[in-house]
Amino acid sequence: MHFEWIAAMVYEPDDSQHFHIIPCGDLRDHMADPGCWCCPAEDEDDPGIWVHHALDQREEYELGRMKH
Repeated sequence: MHFEWIAAMVYEPDDSQHFHIIPCGDLRDHMADPGCWCCPAEDEDDPGIWVHHALDQREEYELGRMKH
């Protein structure tokens, strides 16, 4: 099984920017916003990058904790 992710750059009115790593084709649509329903986590090593959590549990497959 192959899963895809997309990187979206968001520009704020104050000229700041941040990135969102969002799962494509998830069971529910995501918003490129820290307030997304999936409670994305900001990367500790690279602030300004927000990684979203997939409802279809693709991270578990990608990390080998679940089998297809």
